[in-house]
Amino acid sequence: MPPLRKLGSLTEICLECVWRWLHRCVGPAATTRNGRRLQTQYLVSALNSSLRQRLLIIICNIKTELLMESKCKLLQALGDNSTQWIDFSGSGSVFYDEIMRLYNTLCVANIYNLTRLGVVCDMKSRIDQKYISAVNSTFYWPLRKMSNLRWLTLGGVADGTILEILGANCHHLQYLDVSHSLKVDNDAVAAFLLKDPGAIQGWNPQQVGHQELPTSTTPCCTTLNQVCVSGTQVSMMGAVLLLRHVPQLRSLGGYIHDCSICQVIEILQPEGGVTQYKLNHLWDAIIRPRHTSLLNATCPSITAVTTCQASLPVLYLLQPLESLSVDVDFRHCTEALYDYLVVRGDTLRQLILTNSVYYPLDLACLIQFTPRLERVEATVTVKQEDINFPVWTTLKVASVKVENSASILALLTHTPDLRDLDLAFLEGIYTEETYESISDDLLLQILTGGGLKTLEKLRISRCMISRKGVNYLLLACPNLHYLAPLIFWPNVSLVDVEKLRARATQNNWVLRIVMRSDEE
Repeated sequence: MPPLRKLGSLTEICLECVWRWLHRCVGPAATTRNGRRLQTQYLVSALNSSLRQRLLIIICNIKTELLMESKCKLLQALGDNSTQWIDFSGSGSVFYDEIMRLYNTLCVANIYNLTRLGVVCDMKSRIDQKYISAVNSTFYWPLRKMSNLRWLTLGGVADGTILEILGANCHHLQYLDVSHSLKVDNDAVAAFLLKDPGAIQGWNPQQVGHQELPTSTTPCCTTLNQVCVSGTQVSMMGAVLLLRHVPQLRSLGGYIHDCSICQVIEILQPEGGVTQYKLNHLWDAIIRPRHTSLLNATCPSITAVTTCQASLPVLYLLQPLESLSVDVDFRHCTEALYDYLVVRGDTLRQLILTNSVYYPLDLACLIQFTPRLERVEATVTVKQEDINFPVWTTLKVASVKVENSASILALLTHTPDLRDLDLAFLEGIYTEETYESISDDLLLQILTGGGLKTLEKLRISRCMISRKGVNYLLLACPNLHYLAPLIFWPNVSLVDVEKLRARATQNNWVLRIVMRSDEE
């Protein structure tokens, strides 16, 4: 049976009750300015800053139960100059008008002593893009007072003025994520890192990489360890500035627009010497043979690489990795991947292959070559006659696509510690099987074979498992607390789902039933 819902501490129970009570009363009671002021005064006097901060952390992490408007009202009621942590980035993206509401709330509540601030804005349409300047204009003034920021996430909504203010005022900044912000470019990075960015106006990357700059850097250059600028207008010039002037930089958080990080490192190397960097995650679309020895010498701390399939033939020349992510781009590169895994697979803990549909990996080879793998995302297959598989004792997370039921049976009966499974069935032209093969009978065969004993989360895109099969899972998987997306399980009706939820409530189970993936 699923795990029982444990009784929280008295503090946790009280915090849950308090924020729900506040949510009910903050709207009607605070319709006027005087009402909001009196409400805030009461909460500040009744709750100390530590409890109010814990309430705000809970509120920020709520995904679907609260709208951003309600969160901002609660923030205005609970926040003051002692508030240090406001991060909405983990609860999904918001729209530009909600961002403006958040910025106005920060001003009204005098929340300036933050160490962490995070929000991700959905600015994908061109219509929304024209509002960025108006939205950010409400944030410049409070940002100038946030000198204690250590962690800032402004996904999709940052601009050059914000980065300039950060460089001038936030001397202790350690983490900055402005990914997918189209107003961030090379000039914005220069304004962020240099006290006088105009001093390098007209310089090329080679000059910036080697010549002594006629200006000093901002104080945050010495404290930053991660700057995420993927999806922005930052190109090679910005990457050169970041690598040269941020000595503690661990990662750039994604691909840089029209830029190879290997080429940037190559540009920055002095004649007759080697400059080392502290990068531990490299994002580069193509790693060429001449770059491998350069990376081994200049980036000895690299343990993770994200690249494309064109780089596979030379990756074995790099130092052993713990994480490898490859965009296969729907191409045939299984032999190159096998060649890498034979040489370096024994150190891998994470293997992620995206856009790999038509050329699945042989499961027996994958298990044999990656004995320490803990997470895999790939398309796998197995021949019906293959029955002798080693046990994949370390695998904990699997997101796999399969072509036949034999692959499912082999995988799930040879992964005794599997905890998170995301399964999809590929209906190809070379097999007669469909997603209907994922049935109660197959599930019973897996469970009687010793599979899924440690499973905690299960996602199957489409299957024919019925309520009977769900009961099999509940009986055999004592740690199972997540099932999704049941809307695509045609043999499980809405009535079955309601009965299952009622049963979970009655038995006090920790069991989340998700109908669609967008509910996650």
